[in-house]
Amino acid sequence: MSQKIPLTFLVFMLLFGIISAMLVALPVSANPGVIRRVPQDYLTIQAAVDAASPGDTILVAAGTYRENVRIDTSYLTLIGESRETIIIDGGGIGNVITVGYYNPVSNTTISGFTIQNGTFGIFSESRQNIIIRDNIISHTRFSGIRLIQCKGKFIIANNTVTNNDETGIYVGDNRGTEVVIIIENNTVTKNGYVNDKEGIYVGGTSPGPAAIKISGNTLSNNLNGIRIWDPAGIVMFSGNEVTDNKLSGISILMSLADTVTVNHNTLLNNGRACGISNYGGNLMISDNTLLNNGGGISLSSSGNCTISKNTLSNNSDGISLSGSSDGSIISNTLLSNGGGIGLSESSNCTVKGNTLSNNDGGISVGSNSPGSTIISNTLLNNGGGIEVSNSGNCTISNNTLSNNGDGINLSGSGDGIIINNILSNNQRGIFLTGSGNCTLKDNDMDGNDYNFGVWGDHGPPEDPISDFIHDINTSNMVNGKPVFYLINQKNLVIDPSTFPAIGYLALINSTNITIKDLELSGNGQGLALMYTTNSTIENVNASNNLNGIHLSHSEGNTINRNTITNNNQTGLDLWYSTGNFITYNLISNNGIGIRLTYSSGNRIHHNSFINNAQQLHLAESPNAWDDGAGEGNYWSDYRGKDLDGDGAGDTLIPHQGVDYYPLIEDPLAKKPQNIFASPLTWAVLAAVTTGAIVAALVIWKRRQKPGKIEEKASLR
Repeated sequence: MSQKIPLTFLVFMLLFGIISAMLVALPVSANPGVIRRVPQDYLTIQAAVDAASPGDTILVAAGTYRENVRIDTSYLTLIGESRETIIIDGGGIGNVITVGYYNPVSNTTISGFTIQNGTFGIFSESRQNIIIRDNIISHTRFSGIRLIQCKGKFIIANNTVTNNDETGIYVGDNRGTEVVIIIENNTVTKNGYVNDKEGIYVGGTSPGPAAIKISGNTLSNNLNGIRIWDPAGIVMFSGNEVTDNKLSGISILMSLADTVTVNHNTLLNNGRACGISNYGGNLMISDNTLLNNGGGISLSSSGNCTISKNTLSNNSDGISLSGSSDGSIISNTLLSNGGGIGLSESSNCTVKGNTLSNNDGGISVGSNSPGSTIISNTLLNNGGGIEVSNSGNCTISNNTLSNNGDGINLSGSGDGIIINNILSNNQRGIFLTGSGNCTLKDNDMDGNDYNFGVWGDHGPPEDPISDFIHDINTSNMVNGKPVFYLINQKNLVIDPSTFPAIGYLALINSTNITIKDLELSGNGQGLALMYTTNSTIENVNASNNLNGIHLSHSEGNTINRNTITNNNQTGLDLWYSTGNFITYNLISNNGIGIRLTYSSGNRIHHNSFINNAQQLHLAESPNAWDDGAGEGNYWSDYRGKDLDGDGAGDTLIPHQGVDYYPLIEDPLAKKPQNIFASPLTWAVLAAVTTGAIVAALVIWKRRQKPGKIEEKASLR
C-alpha cells in the first residue's frame, strides 16, 4: 500500500532542488588564477588584494593584521590557514572587510579568519555572489556580517559570530532581485544587547523571487534569535538551536513568501516574547521543540498555515492564531504551558489530534472565529477545556476531556455541533450560554462537578427564546442517565414512574407540566424552565448543582415544598419571570438563597431560608413576600421579637428589605402535636368517655320501656 508523503518533506525537496540548481550554476572565473601569500609575498592583506586579478586566491598565514581590507576584484578568494590564529583587527574604525568598496564586484569568498574590532566585521552593499565561511567575527559596533541590497547567491556557513553590538548576521534590503540566501551551521552568541538587535536577520527580499535557507545554526544569549522580515519565494528554517535569547526565538514578519517552513528546530529558555512568531504569510511549522520560552507559537494574519507535531512545554503560552484563516493545528503536544491553543478572529481553522495536559488553558476559540473544527483532541488536567465564544458554526467532536477546569463551553456561539465527546471529572461538563440552534448528540458526561447546563444571553435583548432552541436528544448522558431537553410540551407529568432515570431536565416553551418527586443534582441547573407556564414543581430535591431551580421568562408556575440545598451559586434563580407562586420550600446552604432579576409579581411565602451565604439578591424585582394574611418567610438570620404572639416578627423595617412578616418559627420544622403526651389530655379524654357511656345507657333504657308495656298488655 502506498503511503502519503508529508507536505513538509515535499516542500523541503523542492527548496533543496532549487538551491542546488542555483549553486551548481554559480559563475566561476575563466582565469584559474594564482595564489598570493601573506606575509610571504605581501606584508599586508590589502596589498595582496590590490595586486590580485579575478580568479586569484589570497592565502594568509598566522598572525594579527591590523588593517581594514577593501575588496574590489571579482572572483577573489580570501583564505586564512586557521581562523583561531589569523586575526584581522579593524582598530575600531571602519569596516574590517568591505566587499565592493569602489567597484561592483561579484563572486567573493572569505574563509578562515578572526575578524574583530570594526564598525562592521564584513560589509557589502549592492554586490553579488558572496561566500563567508569558517570565520570568527566579534566585537563590532554594529553587525558582525552585514550584506545589503545584494543579489545572487549568499552562503554564510560555519562561522562563529559573537559579542557584536547589533545583529550577528544581517542580510537585508534585497528587493526586486533574484536571491538565494543560505545561512547554516553558524554559532551566533551574545549579539544585539547594546542596540536591541538579533542573532540572525534576513529582510526585504520581496517582491523578487528568493530562496532562503536558515538551518543548523546555534543561537544563544542574543537579544533575539532569528528574525526574518518581508521575505518572498521559499523560506526554510530547519535544525536550528535557539536558546537563552533575551526576547524572541524565531520571528517572521510581513511574509509574502510562497511557503515558509519551520521544522526540527529547538527553542529553549528564550525570554519574554514567543518561541516562534509570525505576522502574515503561509507557514508550515512542524516537529519543533519549544521549552521554557516566554511564549510558544504565535501566528497573526497568516492564512493557510499548518502547525503540526510540535512539542511545547513550560512556555508562558502555547499555540495561538490571530486574524488567521484556514489554519490547521494538528497532532501537537502541549504540556504545562501558561496557555493551551487559542484562536482569535481566525475563521475556518481546524484543531485536530492534539494532546494538552497540565496547561493553564485548554482550547479557546474566541472573538469572531467562525467555522472552527475541534476534533479528536485529548485534554487532561488543564485549567480550561474547550471554550468557544462569539464564534458560530463550530464543530466539536470526538474529544476527550478529563480533570480540567471546564469541559466544553459555548458562549454567544450559535449553530454549533457538539457530538461524541467524552467529559469526565471536570469542574464543568457542557455549558451553552446565549448560543442558539446547537446540535448535541452522543456526548458522555460523567463525574463532572456540574455536568450540563443551558442559559440565555442576559442581554440585551434578554434571554430570547432562540437562545434555548436546540437539538439535544437523549443520546447525551449525564452519569449514565439521559438528558431530557424538552421543547413545546403540554400536559405532561414528569415523575419517577414516567421518567425513571433523568440525567438533566429542562422544559422550554411548555405549559401545564407537573414535575414531582425527583432527585436532580450535579448539573449547571438542577431543573430549568424557560418560557414555560402554568406548571407545578413539587417535592423535588435540587441539590449540589451550580443553580438549583432556574426559571427564565416563565409565568404562572407553582413551586411548592421542594428541597433546594447546597447549590454553589443560587438555590432558586428567576430571570424575567412573573406571576409565580413560591411556597413552603426549604432553601438552605446555597451561595445565594433566592435571586430575582427583572422578575416581579411573584408571591413568595412560608419558605425557609436557612444558612445561605447570601439569603437574597434582587435586581429590579418587586414581589409579594407574604400570604396576604400576615405571614411571610422564615429567615435563619432574623433576630427580631414577636411581642404580640402572632408568629411573625414585629418590625417596621422589612427583613432583607422585603419581608414585613418574617416568621419566628420555621414552618417546615413544625410537627403535629401528640395529644396523648399530656396528663390533662388523658383526664379530659376519660371524662368525655365516661359521659358518652352514661348517655348511651340512658338512651338504651328509654327505648326498652315501651316494649315492656306492650308485653304486659298482651298478657292481659
